[in-house]
Amino acid sequence: MKPGRLAGFLPSAAGLGALALYLLLPAARYNFDGVACAIAVELGEARHLVHGNHVAYGVLGWFAHWLLKLFGYQGPAVVSLQALSSALGALGVAGLCRLLLNFGVAPPLAAAAAAGLAVSRLYWTWSLEAQVYPLGGALLVWCAAELCRPKSSGAEPRWAGARWGYGDRRPRPFVAGLLHAGSVLGHVGNMMFAPAAWFCLPDASSRRRYALGLGAGLAAGYLAAVALFVRPEGLFELRSWLLGSTALSVDRRFMWLGAWSLERFGHWIRVSLELASGSSSTGLALWAAAGFGAWAARRERPQAVRLALWWLAGYALLYTNWQPMTVVYRYTDVPALWLLVACAVEAARAPTGLAGAGLACFVAYLGVWNAGASVVPGSRPELNADLQRALWLSRETPENAWVVVHATEQVYVPYFARRRPLNIRYFPDESSLQERVRALAKAGEPVYVVPEVLPEWAPRALEKFGWRQTSAHQGSRLYLIH
Repeated sequence: MKPGRLAGFLPSAAGLGALALYLLLPAARYNFDGVACAIAVELGEARHLVHGNHVAYGVLGWFAHWLLKLFGYQGPAVVSLQALSSALGALGVAGLCRLLLNFGVAPPLAAAAAAGLAVSRLYWTWSLEAQVYPLGGALLVWCAAELCRPKSSGAEPRWAGARWGYGDRRPRPFVAGLLHAGSVLGHVGNMMFAPAAWFCLPDASSRRRYALGLGAGLAAGYLAAVALFVRPEGLFELRSWLLGSTALSVDRRFMWLGAWSLERFGHWIRVSLELASGSSSTGLALWAAAGFGAWAARRERPQAVRLALWWLAGYALLYTNWQPMTVVYRYTDVPALWLLVACAVEAARAPTGLAGAGLACFVAYLGVWNAGASVVPGSRPELNADLQRALWLSRETPENAWVVVHATEQVYVPYFARRRPLNIRYFPDESSLQERVRALAKAGEPVYVVPEVLPEWAPRALEKFGWRQTSAHQGSRLYLIH
């Protein structure tokens, strides 16, 4: 195959390979946000499909579930959303391969680095989950690839892309801006990519076109969401929706759940070392390689180094402050890490085939390690204690039962157990919870409680009612309140 054709085919092959890997071992962890989105998709209520922080994912998820049903699928929406995440994760792998080829990285090395992204622990596990981040991540990588399309005139050095048979493929800033807008509609945190995009563009004209694409895409997305889905009744409702996760209190006031501190910076460092695997030593080696790549390629590939460093710095500014212990927020850091690792391997000046083979061997080791340590256990439903508890509740309670819930049970009980949740989050004090239980008892509605999964104050508030144990399961006891 000619080099130019290989460069054109390779991203598709990398993406299809990643998709096959992801679909082979679907997850059974079922994270909270993914199950909540699956509930919204199955309810089909328009306003529940859009969230102020991630406008597009619910709508896209509803469409994916509808499309699968059109082809005969009859299962739950959470599985449809997982398949969507896998497809988006694979699209991101293809995008990294294209980005590396745009920088003139040799195809064997570009393929190996893309495979490294595919099997990195954080990227792999969260590309199997129903989650908003793969949508923003995939579009973000393709935005970077669009920003860094090579221009071949025959006079550039080999790293500009001419060696691998590209034609004149000038960057299109407006298109890149639209892709970035789509990423932000996937999750608002992806605005932190803006410095990387800004400093990758060569002049003020390109930056204006990029900003126009970004602004037009965001305006169109948010206006469509507000007009077609949210339809707020007033400014307070619109404000609450726009604030998203910063207005989750009962009274919908603004709360910033972040602050800078040494402790939080320590959390961010710990998560950084676990992007590729659960081994901190492996993570340290990869970050060391990335640092070497940034230094060694600073003259030959200044645009690649500038892109990756601003990419990582932009997100670090946010996530050293906002919940740095939350692993999934770092999903979009992994492609930038592998971009620098590819630069490091190439800068080692080994023959192309040898460098690619060496990196491929490391990636194979990484894939086997992560499969055994994380992906395979995560695919086993019997290891999901919350899921097994919900299935137990489904077996041991009548269909009209109410179950007092907290934390994960807020979504697991209505979705997997198919029982009505009595969510203690919406009761400001013990007396209000007691009043609600009393009203349900008066109406003849059975209320069940599992004390082991509730904060201490909730069982204490319910002690004044009579309890009768009806079942037990793996250290949890089920009581009927009467």
